[in-house]
Amino acid sequence: MTMSAVDAAYRALIHHSPGCPDCRSLRDEDGRSTGQCETADALLTAYQRAQREARNEARDKETK
Repeated sequence: MTMSAVDAAYRALIHHSPGCPDCRSLRDEDGRSTGQCETADALLTAYQRAQREARNEARDKETK
């Protein structure tokens, strides 16, 4: 079974944060990430793009 682009992007995102000092240390008083890690931001953008492209491909297949 091959991994989809969405799965690959999601895995990259979730595997980055636990080992990243910025992701672990830049937290607000509630323990939520403050979103100040450029790498995590780029990985999140890539994940969102992969999701959008997958939805568009599925929609295109339905209309054909």
